[in-house]
Amino acid sequence: MRPLRSLFVALALVPSVAFAAAQSEQDPRGLAELGARQPDALELVNQADLALAHADNGAALALLEQAATLAPKTALIERARCGALNALGRRSDALAACDAAIAASGRAPLDLRARVGALMAGDGPPSMADASEAYALAREVSDFVPRQPWGYAAFCDVARRIGDPALWASSVHDLERVAPDHFETRAALARSQRLRAWWPLKCVGWVLLLAFGVGSALHWLLRARVGEPLNGQAAGRGPGP
Repeated sequence: MRPLRSLFVALALVPSVAFAAAQSEQDPRGLAELGARQPDALELVNQADLALAHADNGAALALLEQAATLAPKTALIERARCGALNALGRRSDALAACDAAIAASGRAPLDLRARVGALMAGDGPPSMADASEAYALAREVSDFVPRQPWGYAAFCDVARRIGDPALWASSVHDLERVAPDHFETRAALARSQRLRAWWPLKCVGWVLLLAFGVGSALHWLLRARVGEPLNGQAAGRGPGP
């Protein structure tokens, strides 16, 4: 039964692709403010962007840690740390950095969008708690700034993880409508081709997982109904030799 369960889980997985954008694209205003307040920190953030562009996430994180020392409690730096930690697979640390960015900015849309990215990082089906929080944050952002891409990009992250082509299509449509040349839109369009190839397998995998779960539950209920011990031992007997 274990190999069969592993097959079901494997079918439910969809590879993710990381897309990193420079802070000059993500938050040019925040970058200008940081430069006016702490130019040395700005230089470190720019160097971190170059490291991320070359997929050197460890070096990027080290540079951002230095920047955070020079300009503590800066939303832009904490958000960038969240992205670098996320790329390194350090999920809990990434979420903590996103929380620090949210606290520093007072729930700015960019920082809420970053938390959705951290919550939805990975390839397997998310937990119900993570999916619910990510969806709620995406809704909050899209309602607050409906003419900006952040909420719709967050919905794309949710759609990818839960395997919802309809949500994906509507979110990409909204991105093209409000920000056709934005990096979030370009990233979503680049993912679309890959997702089209994987969603059929993902849906089949989740159907099989659901069928397996329902079958196991029915088996348990039937055994309980006829009075068969659920540990598989004969009634009234202890374990054999």
